[in-house]
Amino acid sequence: MLGPAHRLQQSVDNLLANGTIFPDSESKRLAGVLETSLEILESKTVASLAAVSLFAPSPETFSERMFKSVTGLDLPEIGALIDSGWIEPDANGRFRCHQMISDFLTSKLTVTVDYELRFVDCCLDLANSGIADYLLIVKEQRNFDRALAIAKRRNLFPQRVKLTMSLAEQFDMLGGSREAIGLLDAIANDLVDLEPGDQIRAQLTRGRVLTHLGNRTAAKLAFAAIIAS
Repeated sequence: MLGPAHRLQQSVDNLLANGTIFPDSESKRLAGVLETSLEILESKTVASLAAVSLFAPSPETFSERMFKSVTGLDLPEIGALIDSGWIEPDANGRFRCHQMISDFLTSKLTVTVDYELRFVDCCLDLANSGIADYLLIVKEQRNFDRALAIAKRRNLFPQRVKLTMSLAEQFDMLGGSREAIGLLDAIANDLVDLEPGDQIRAQLTRGRVLTHLGNRTAAKLAFAAIIAS
């Protein structure tokens, strides 16, 4: 039997496919169904469910590895969330959460700082682990963007800069030099606050990216900054 949240998700998908706009009364009824579904979950699962709202909602997806690392749930517990419709697996072994369900979780549950820190650390680990192809890094881009936003809001300066540099390096290696230079430009004013080793890494990355973009003059300036330091 499908859980309340799963039935809701199917109904929402059908309504949206037909261009339907929810009246207030219908939205309240749907929220009531979600609240009922929430009440039957175990307390640990409910606490971890709050972390679902950290991930970008459908049509974006997230990996099982990241979801397990952030929430701390094991496979049977994740299976319970799937069975009740809170999250949905796709054909590629990834998960998604419907926008309305994500909004409901954001309004009803509090995401602790611990979950936010785990989310940022998991994104940093993924970026540092070496991403195999361009399509995969694009799939995770919305989640990376959210991690960068959390790091900025929480004043996690080292994590924000290191995640940005790691993503720039990955994009550049996978042929996304334009995305890489956009990321590096976002932290250009922060370089003076970095440790010397990280400053050199940032300038090396910038010089390499600019070379790939054909801007040899700017690349030389980046490499010259390393020598000057």
